[in-house]
Amino acid sequence: MKILDSIFNKISQGVEDRKNDFHTMNFSNFQDTKVSSRCVILRKFDLKNKLLFFNTDIRSPKISSIQKFPETHCLFYSFLDKIQLRISTYSSVHYNDDLTDAEWENTSVSSRKCYMTRNCPSEILDECDDGIPKNLKGKVPSLEESERGKQNFAVVKNEILAIDWLYLSSTGHQRALYEFLGNQVTKKWLAP
Repeated sequence: MKILDSIFNKISQGVEDRKNDFHTMNFSNFQDTKVSSRCVILRKFDLKNKLLFFNTDIRSPKISSIQKFPETHCLFYSFLDKIQLRISTYSSVHYNDDLTDAEWENTSVSSRKCYMTRNCPSEILDECDDGIPKNLKGKVPSLEESERGKQNFAVVKNEILAIDWLYLSSTGHQRALYEFLGNQVTKKWLAP
């Protein structure tokens, strides 16, 4: 399981190092009769339970879509390592619970500002506006001010069901599929 250990190590590094290619992942889900994808920041990885976490605004359209269609996908690509991870996941939304309380406490005050917008994500506007209160334009809110954002803060938990690993190399590409069921892991080699 040397490859799988390496995969988990790279995902763990992505949580800790914001310059790491694995810090940002593409999250895809079924929304409004089509697949929708967006980049999100990997905030936490629970190796034991095979869980990936990212934060989001509870007002985002993806929330109701995840609740309706929890089968999702997370995609990572490292330019440095030439590794792609296509991860099949089962997602759940957490809001106003112990998980969101803990993650909110770990969220920097400057990041909390993102949840203080007056507009819902994807809302149509008459003119370009980020929705940040005028008194906070260009500055970091105080800890007390940032607490207003908590009402819009949610966490998406993604249970890893399978990982499709692809390594690109001029000496020969390699590809493997890891499937998880409880504590069981199966590995299959695939044609790249």
